[in-house]
Amino acid sequence: EEVFQSSLAAVHGDRTRSVDSQSRIGDVPMHQAKVLDRSERLKETEALLRTRLGAAGLLQMGALAEELRCLLRVKVEDGNDMCMAEQMVVELNAFYDKLARRAAQTGEDLFKLFMRLMEA
Repeated sequence: EEVFQSSLAAVHGDRTRSVDSQSRIGDVPMHQAKVLDRSERLKETEALLRTRLGAAGLLQMGALAEELRCLLRVKVEDGNDMCMAEQMVVELNAFYDKLARRAAQTGEDLFKLFMRLMEA
């Protein structure tokens, strides 16, 4: 949890910024549980991550977490959130495979088939 929060704080340049305040970035929900002041612990975690990953590595990890959060529109705070995001990608891939097979069977354009099914 601290790794994600530290990396996101590094991207936004403000370790004191609460996870809740990040929720409006990309209009994606972020923190859904109780709000705790983690600023002191995050300082230590961020320092450790900077040592192990370097400043550029920490920023890259934070940027990727932010991109994942906005792309999938899920909160990214801890390992459980990553498991949920991974499951979402697996399910989206399975849906795409079924849609592509159906489009091949019917001869329809993939996107047009998707839109038709969405309207049904």
